[in-house]
Amino acid sequence: MQLSRGLHSVVTILAVSVAALSFTSLSIAQVTSTTAGEIAVRSNQNAANLATNPGDDIAILFDRDVLTATDFAPSADHVLSQGKYLVLYSTRWDHSSGDQRAEINTRLTLEPVGGGAPVDLKYGRAQGYIRTASGANEAVVSGGTIVEAAATGDILRLHGTRTDENGSSAKNLIGGATSIQFLKLEDTWDCLRLSNTLDQAAAGNATFLEVIYDQVDEASLGAMNFAANTGDITFNQGGRYLV
Repeated sequence: MQLSRGLHSVVTILAVSVAALSFTSLSIAQVTSTTAGEIAVRSNQNAANLATNPGDDIAILFDRDVLTATDFAPSADHVLSQGKYLVLYSTRWDHSSGDQRAEINTRLTLEPVGGGAPVDLKYGRAQGYIRTASGANEAVVSGGTIVEAAATGDILRLHGTRTDENGSSAKNLIGGATSIQFLKLEDTWDCLRLSNTLDQAAAGNATFLEVIYDQVDEASLGAMNFAANTGDITFNQGGRYLV
């Protein structure tokens, strides 16, 4: 089976053995342990709406463990154990006041244990656009990726950034409408990560464009083949793949 990707500049594919997972909830103090199949879900359930302006870059605070229905002190820090995790998030923004147009980008950062500058992850980015004149008063900006913590204690954060220059436009990050989910993965599963380092001309209206990948960030162990400088990935084994 062959997969040809378009629209995004990075792609991660994981060959999944579903039988190996046993899903269990985690305590508030930890995001995941070293056991594959453990999950955590957090939200900003108790947060008030947070007004944002152009140029604002916020690390989003979470205050509730959804699976145990337990509140905790608001924090942007998600402390990981060493290894890989599937991370999924969803954020909601709406028009508050001022002129109509606004753009929101979201991204994940990973800070090494013991300090050091947080690293912007190129995987898991998303973008939303609000244009009230057209009735687009809200934007739900969602993303996800596989995150690998190099060491126990690495800190993951979810950021929201206003990338527009519309100085009179205020937009809210809505309280109780943002969440982040974690699933601990088996580190021995076969994973393929690709990205592109070169600019590629965008497609025209109503036209799909195949994205070309020129960099292998993590090579497959055999479940998948990638044809260099193309968008083609070949699956060598039957079964389930997380893309």
